[in-house]
Amino acid sequence: MSIDLTILFLYYSVPKTIEENYELASISLEYLRECRKDSVVESHTYVTGSNNGKRGGYVHVECEHMLQLEIGSGGGEIMKGRTSWRPKYGK
Repeated sequence: MSIDLTILFLYYSVPKTIEENYELASISLEYLRECRKDSVVESHTYVTGSNNGKRGGYVHVECEHMLQLEIGSGGGEIMKGRTSWRPKYGK
């Protein structure tokens, strides 16, 4: 899986409110295994730290991401990632 495709999976899996009010500050990716071109991949995102919906200051939102093979095709993690989001200026 290419890094461009991986980043798209991560970006489109974050909640809309984060996408609308925050910009990506940092990203880290850990590739665990490869997948084949006919593999079915599941994308999971978990918000692990936030400012409880309040905007202000320099509060960041943290997300953990995981791509895994579909359970029926053997399962298993393909990639783990972590993103940090900062408030958009002018919002």
